[in-house]
Amino acid sequence: MTRVAIIPGNGDGDVEYSNWYGWLRDELQKMDGVKEATLRNMPDPMAAREKFWLPFMHDKLKCDENTIIVGHSSGAVAAMRYAEKHEVKGLVLVSVYISAHGNPLEEKSGYFSRPWEWDKISKKCWFYRPVRLNGRPILALAGTASNC
Repeated sequence: MTRVAIIPGNGDGDVEYSNWYGWLRDELQKMDGVKEATLRNMPDPMAAREKFWLPFMHDKLKCDENTIIVGHSSGAVAAMRYAEKHEVKGLVLVSVYISAHGNPLEEKSGYFSRPWEWDKISKKCWFYRPVRLNGRPILALAGTASNC
C-alpha cells in the first residue's frame, strides 16, 4: 500500500490550515490504495533549510520506497533533493523551482549550492511530475524544472 507525505512550502502557521494541504490529506485518505496520508508542521518552517527538512522527512515522516511525496514550493525543492539520495515511489511537484533567483532566504536554505542530480532523482522514484495548469507550470519562473 502507498503512503503519501505532503511537504508544504515554507512559512509560519499550522500547515493543517494553510493552502490546500489539509484538504488534500483528507481526500487522499479516502482513496483505495492509500495506506496513510501524512501532513505535519515542518521544523525550521520559515527558512526551510535542507539540513533540518531532509532528516525530518526520513526520520519522522518515514519517506521511503512506498511513499509518494507531494511537495509544494520549497517542499517540492526538498522532495527533489530527498530523491537524490533516497528511493521513493514518486514525486508530485507543485510550484517547483530549481534556483534561489537571488532570494537571500532561499540562498541560505542549502538546496541551491550544488548542481541538481537529475539522473539520481529519476532513478530513485517511479515517477515525478510537476503539477501544471493548461500545459504550464503553476508557478512559471526562469529556471523551473521543465525536464520533470
